[in-house]
Parts: sequence; C-alpha cells; structure tokens
Amino acid sequence: MNGERDIEGMRAAREAAADWFARLQADEANEADWRAFHQWLEADPLHQPAYESVEALWIELDEQAVDVRARLAPPPATPLRPRARRSRPLWPILATAGALAAGIAVAVFVVPAQQPTGAAVDYATAKGEMQLVALADGSKVRLNSGSRIQVRLDRDARRVTMGDAEAAFDVAKDPGRPFLIAAGDRTIRVVGTEFDVLNHGGRFVVTVRRGVVEVGPADDGAAQPVRLAAGQQLSRDGGGVSVVRTVDPDIAFAWRERRLIYQGQSLGLIVEDLNRYFATPIRVEGSVTALKFSGVLMVDGEDAVVRRLEAFLPVSAERRPGEIVLRERSTAP
Repeated sequence: MNGERDIEGMRAAREAAADWFARLQADEANEADWRAFHQWLEADPLHQPAYESVEALWIELDEQAVDVRARLAPPPATPLRPRARRSRPLWPILATAGALAAGIAVAVFVVPAQQPTGAAVDYATAKGEMQLVALADGSKVRLNSGSRIQVRLDRDARRVTMGDAEAAFDVAKDPGRPFLIAAGDRTIRVVGTEFDVLNHGGRFVVTVRRGVVEVGPADDGAAQPVRLAAGQQLSRDGGGVSVVRTVDPDIAFAWRERRLIYQGQSLGLIVEDLNRYFATPIRVEGSVTALKFSGVLMVDGEDAVVRRLEAFLPVSAERRPGEIVLRERSTAP
C-alpha cells in the first residue's frame, strides 16, 4: 500500500513539475512565479528530483529534435558560381560615443566561443572596459570593469574561477554538466539560470534574476549550501557573515548599462566601487566615509561622477597628484 502511495506521489510530483516547467519557460513568467516555484521545490523532497527529470527529458528531446531536423534537411545546393560576400566584422566592438567622449573606454568586446573541452582560458577586462564572453556551451558571461576570471569546460562540469571580479552569468541548461563558480572560499552551483556575482575587496554578493542558485563553502565542509531563487541576494562581508534578502535584481545588473544604483549605501563603499572603473583612485578622508547615499550614478567620466557626489553630498573634492580626495565640505563663510 505504501508502495502505491509512493508511486502516486511521484506521478503527481512529475505532473506538477511538468506544469511548472511549462509555466517558467513562458515569456510572461515573472518574479512571483519564480518565488512560488521555489516554495513548491521546498515543500516536498520529491519535487526537486521530479523537476530535474522533466528538465533533463526536455533537453534530451530538444537535442534529438535538432539531430532529426539535420538528417531530414535536404543537402545544400551547389552554386554554379560563387557570390561575393559582404565584408563585415564577425565580432563587433560596441562603444557609445558619449562614453568615449567623456574619457572612459566603456567598450563591450564580444569574444567568440572557441574553447576546447578541458582547456582553461583566462578572460580579463581593464578599468573602464566590459567584455561579453560567449562560451562554447551556449552560456554567456558579461565581465564588468577591472575583472578577471578563468573558464574551463570539462565533460562532467563547467568551471569558472573568479579573481577580483564582477560578472553577470546567463548559464545554458545542462543538468549533466553543472556550472560551478569558485569565488574566494565560496562555491556557486547552478544548472541553468541568470545571476550576478561580485567578488571584490572582501565583499561577496550573489544576486539571482532567473532560476535557482546554490552557494556553499568551497571546501565541501559540513555547512549546507544556501539556495537562492529569483529576486534573492546573498551578501557576505569580510567578517564571513552571510545575509540573504529579497531585492530587485535589476539594481545588481544595472552596471551593464553603466549605471550604479544605491539605496542607503555608505560613501566609502561607493568610492570602492568607483575605483574599479577609473585609473585615478578616489580616497575618502574623515567621517564622510560613513555618509549614506541613495540614487543613481552614471559611470561616464570620473570628473563628472565626482561632481555629482559633490552635488548630492556635503563633500568637496581635492585633486592631488595621482589621486582625488573627498573630504567634508567647509561651512566657513
């Protein structure tokens, strides 16, 4: 009798998993759908394996469909004479004229997917540069300014090692090859999702826009990994304390449009962020480092950003050789 109930429970779980899969693949799927899906996953231990089996079956059928279409397609006709091809760059370099005129090389380099299995490839961006990396598995990684990562696509897993970096990941689904990211003493594990990771100066932040992400210790210790759903963010300070909260993921992804959005963050943290974009370091003196700021900073030119900080906060900037110093604005007449 128990066996029959187990079979019925698994059948019901698979039917529900199929419904969830179809619902989440739809274009109109929103944050509320992903949160409800996360609650459903946690509600019963049968739900996670049921969903993974549905997802794996879909991927297998999709791969078979591609193969079938290729076999059924007629052979290409041989042209009687060659046609001239239009000359155009295969991998364009995109940059906005306004950003370049402002003195910051905010360019987006598109790197083609040419990486043999098992080979480790390094990707890095200079200050003011962004790079879109198209991996051979279909995943995309967008590197923020001043970032460095290493990618290795093995047969059993896809592995990324993050140095001092921020990157937005859009991971192609492949249940047989999890996507693993090593960042400091943390490991991030996903199958297919979109999320942002910041690993810089003792700060570690993971923000999920789509799908489910697991964050755990790199040493495979006894600590259980933390599971994050869409709209959730895990932040960990230099003291090792992790906090999970609900956020608007678009705020974390805004850097891709050269915007930094703050909600009550300190001037010290903001300057730490800005120093990842500009060659001339900014330093904060005195108690103004604790000033709170809420708003949007466009990362165009350093002088322009500093002028905005002077307008928004009671600080003044002093330009010294090799640095810019922010200090409390004088109130003397």
